[in-house]
Amino acid sequence: MPKVAAVDSGSPKQIPLLAVTEFGYRNDTGTVFVVYADGTVICRSLPENLATPYHQLKVPDGVRFVRELLGADDGRPSQRITLSDATDQVITTVWTPAKYLSIYGHWREPDSVEWKSPEEWTEADKQFNAQMKRKWDSSLAGIRPALQRIDDLRSSQGSVWLPPQIEVRFSEYEHAVDKPVAWPVAWPGLYAETSIKHSAGFYSVYVPAADLEKLKIFLDSRPYAGAVMIDLNQMAPSMRFPFPAENSWLKHMPDW
Repeated sequence: MPKVAAVDSGSPKQIPLLAVTEFGYRNDTGTVFVVYADGTVICRSLPENLATPYHQLKVPDGVRFVRELLGADDGRPSQRITLSDATDQVITTVWTPAKYLSIYGHWREPDSVEWKSPEEWTEADKQFNAQMKRKWDSSLAGIRPALQRIDDLRSSQGSVWLPPQIEVRFSEYEHAVDKPVAWPVAWPGLYAETSIKHSAGFYSVYVPAADLEKLKIFLDSRPYAGAVMIDLNQMAPSMRFPFPAENSWLKHMPDW
């Protein structure tokens, strides 16, 4: 593996070479790892830290780093791996400009009868666990080392990363029970030139990263069942950090 070092500052070149996402029931983390052509690596930190959720690292050669991380290309097309028959499982996607790999189910450990203690396992439970372990081993043999290496990088130390703008997504919340709080006039509204209305009906409003702490304080001031009043609309807000050139991989996310 190429040596990885912390990077102090600087914007990554807008050419992504690798992106890893995690989505699923009770897991809307989104993008967790990206490598850019200039060697900039942006990681969602492990364990997750709400105060500084992302850090960045630097590798000498982004192309070589991705090649060594993923191993030799065996020529297989884009594919998906199903590790669990249960519903509402996490979906992990590994994207490169050439193809993507989607994994349904937890790749970090095999599916098992986890609602019982080992002392309570029946023979059928033991057979199920063994079957899931074999499926997990065979399905992930090629990609698990890379995913584990990515987790190691996410657990490493690096400099704090912030995008130039913080995205606040607003969706309709007219039925809010508690009194709404007013969106500060100093920040763009729903109809500002920099804001976006999506076909799904929600809006993206962008606040300068320099105002991140003010934004956190404002969002925390909202009552539990309260909305934000913005441009005469009662809306529910959620905050996310947009990645440079993220549409390159997000537009290719497969449907499950």
